[in-house]
Amino acid sequence: MLDYNRALEYYQKALLMQRKHLVPTHPARATSYYKMSCVLQLLGELDSATYYARLAFKQLQHTSVSHSRINEYKKRYDELFQELLTQRMQAFEINSMSRETNQ
Repeated sequence: MLDYNRALEYYQKALLMQRKHLVPTHPARATSYYKMSCVLQLLGELDSATYYARLAFKQLQHTSVSHSRINEYKKRYDELFQELLTQRMQAFEINSMSRETNQ
């Protein structure tokens, strides 16, 4: 059985070790952010997933070498952002309809 909460916990621990032992621009940090965004999306935490996907993309932009995954990370961030935007728009529409019904 998959335990996404445990996976997230391990990625957070890995990130703490990376912050302690690696230079700030090390690409491994971007990989951890990226994987955290994947797990958070599976947990239904779209806000946090989008945040970490953005961090992954931004981290790769600041690496000292061109990284082969930058387009993949950017695409993931864009997709999560669109999903989050759609979710918020639907919530707004439901909220608006509810107010109209109660008036």
